[in-house]
Amino acid sequence: MSNSGRARRWQVGLIRLVAVGVCAWTLAAAPVVAVNADTSGGTGGKCRLSDSSPHSPGRSAGSTVKTDRHRWSIEEFPLPEPNSTPLVITQGRDCALWFTEVFATPSRIGRMTVDGDVTQYALPTPDARPLDILAAPDGNLWFTEYSANRIGRLTYDGILTEFVLPHPDSFPAFITVGPDRALWFTEREATGNRIGRMTYDGTVTHEFTLPRPGVRPADIVTGPDGNLWFTELAGNAIGRMTPQGVFTEFPLPNPDSSPNTIIVGPDRNLWFVETDGNRVGRITPRGKITEFALPHPGSFPSVIALGPHRQIWFTELDGNRLGHITTRGVIREYDIPTPQSGPRGLTVGPDGQLWFTELDANNIGRLTMHHPHR
Repeated sequence: MSNSGRARRWQVGLIRLVAVGVCAWTLAAAPVVAVNADTSGGTGGKCRLSDSSPHSPGRSAGSTVKTDRHRWSIEEFPLPEPNSTPLVITQGRDCALWFTEVFATPSRIGRMTVDGDVTQYALPTPDARPLDILAAPDGNLWFTEYSANRIGRLTYDGILTEFVLPHPDSFPAFITVGPDRALWFTEREATGNRIGRMTYDGTVTHEFTLPRPGVRPADIVTGPDGNLWFTELAGNAIGRMTPQGVFTEFPLPNPDSSPNTIIVGPDRNLWFVETDGNRVGRITPRGKITEFALPHPGSFPSVIALGPHRQIWFTELDGNRLGHITTRGVIREYDIPTPQSGPRGLTVGPDGQLWFTELDANNIGRLTMHHPHR
């Protein structure tokens, strides 16, 4: 697939559903596929891994492994349902991995254990296009439904609730826990162009319109300064917003960089990827920007996240690699076994290893570092 085709898939401007009014409805989500999956709920943050977990590695049926002289290894777990298209992945309080299946039909949320056992939950809105997902402090999973104009909540017992946003065609994209412990999310397309706040009962208390139209706010995170920081995919800037809605924008040095996802790094700066700029960027809370070019042109960095030992990792969509960058800007890359796998989301798993999604290959992958970076 071409770069432009993949960019369109990531931006997910595919289907627009109009939701009128504000409402919520709840149901028990029956799993589409269940393979030896345990959905018994949380363990209070203390994971009890089985003997076949990566601490004493086992192999799941159908998985593939790539190694490099015992320094690192990548294992890939194929999803049981074809065309699941896993996108964003996070660790749940039940010591399992949860991920959005953005282009699946019907739209789904998936769950995987560290042994590769999968359960997939169909959403009540068939073409919801779930993008981001997080494990929130209220003990539930929350996710955005980009095309359905909703924010979703899923309990670890499989009870799902959807909350329709006040404005039609808001296109909620990414979601985070704010400095006030509420949920904050971006409304990415031109008809949205806002940052919203939601309480855990599903009430949207505020929506703040960005100063410039059409900047397409993408990812959002709470910064070390107590403000909300976000990327402007079309605005070519990093944005900062106070919880009261006061905006500051920091333009990037190079045009058409497409800043995409953003995190707080171990150095208490903000780190982000420039998808079209082929760079990783860093911005201090005071707004000083530094950019680091990737070793290979056209790598198309997509998602950045904190990995094991709070180190910075990112996916290279067209490069088909995982990347690691130190706070000094030193980059190392790791090839994924399956060609053109479409690596996207990243998270630390309950086993302490780096897990990632392969949207185009329909896999969930795990990178194990046998000699971690220092």
